[in-house]
Amino acid sequence: MRAYVHGEGHDNLTVHDVDLDSVVADIVGGDTLFVFVQGGKEPVDAGSSLGSLAGGADHVHLHRHRCRQIEVAVRYNQATISEDVPPGRTLEKVLRWAVGRHEFGLDPASATDLTLRLPGSDRDLDLDTGVEAYTAQGTCSVTFDLLPAHRFAG
Repeated sequence: MRAYVHGEGHDNLTVHDVDLDSVVADIVGGDTLFVFVQGGKEPVDAGSSLGSLAGGADHVHLHRHRCRQIEVAVRYNQATISEDVPPGRTLEKVLRWAVGRHEFGLDPASATDLTLRLPGSDRDLDLDTGVEAYTAQGTCSVTFDLLPAHRFAG
């Protein structure tokens, strides 16, 4: 099976070919970081087998971070909302939360043209990426701007 280990910083990804009975500690090392399965709300035990975490899939995404929760702030039209999320929360889920009826409450039709960007950037972010990829080294928070996505006419 294949294990993808995401760490702090956008370019911090390692890929490992492992046995199903390999354990988390075998591939993430012995440091004191928290490890989450992508989409998981709680850290996993270092002794957990990768096969059990994959749930029958042929791969697993693990997210390492020094913080158990990351404060995610999203800015839109001079308003800011925030939520504490686990490091493995994807930007797609953050986007859906932000445009939802309990947060910015946007019309679903108009929200389809919105995406997340880092403040001051004009680059659309990969919505499959975990929030930990965008936290500054040594911090437990990140801010995104909710803006129209770049569309290229062809």
